[in-house]
Amino acid sequence: MPSIFKGDRAISTIIAAMLLLVIITTFMAAINAYYIPSLGARSEIEHMQQVRQSFNELDSRISLYSYLAYQASLDDNILPPPDMKIPISLGSKGIQYFSITPSSGALVANPNEMNLTNQTPGTKMNVTINYRETINGTEIINVTAPPINSTGSLTYRGFNHFWISQDFILEHGALILSQPQYHRSMIISAPLGDPCELKGRDNVTLNLNMYNVTNRKSVSGNADYMLLLNVKHAENHSYTDVNNVTINVTSGYHQAWYDYFESFMNLTRMDEPEHDADNQSVGVTFYNYTSVNIILSDVAVSYSI
Repeated sequence: MPSIFKGDRAISTIIAAMLLLVIITTFMAAINAYYIPSLGARSEIEHMQQVRQSFNELDSRISLYSYLAYQASLDDNILPPPDMKIPISLGSKGIQYFSITPSSGALVANPNEMNLTNQTPGTKMNVTINYRETINGTEIINVTAPPINSTGSLTYRGFNHFWISQDFILEHGALILSQPQYHRSMIISAPLGDPCELKGRDNVTLNLNMYNVTNRKSVSGNADYMLLLNVKHAENHSYTDVNNVTINVTSGYHQAWYDYFESFMNLTRMDEPEHDADNQSVGVTFYNYTSVNIILSDVAVSYSI
């Protein structure tokens, strides 16, 4: 019997096996290098879109429930709004048949004016309104109303493996998108509306929803949760014959607020926004609003699986 190590057929078999092994190894390397990251990124993008939709719904429903809570405070026959329930997934689900680690996230409700993690100022807003008041039917005087204040925020922090990590923040009637990796943030749901809608208009009513986050609550991981919010103690602040409205915001996302206020420039009568990056504060005064309606409410946050 001839030796298998001397036959041409045996050598061909060994070469074919080696080539097959190289092809399989190259294929698996390509999957790990390109296909799996692509699948992971797609999963995380879809999850970020779902979180954004949840926060958009929260934003709109807080505004609605604040109005309903105010109406209930005026009339005992009107029931206060129930707890709102919004489903939210803290992390992505990974990809079936592939060992892709799911992303995770954290929900943080922070009512304080101080960030206890890094001892920087927390988020707060105050609105000061200067208006004209008629005395004895004839005399008109300028009056500055007591400031209207709100504090606290609700934040989702995303921790992605393949896609850009994104945070969503609800504070003072604004929804903010932040990308911490690139130190960028922007307001994606405008508390004062679209600046372009004010172009060339003077007799404008400012409608603003402000709310205090009243309890500290946090949860993290990648599980599915039900976000529960209770809106209560809503009060309305209405003024006519307004001279000007001054808004001051202190926030870790002060750049987003400054960019938003600056977008009103050249479209309406206002002072140039003042930006103190060291103290994370932004201030601006508008002169185009002739009446103001502000609903200020308290929002309590809890979670359930």
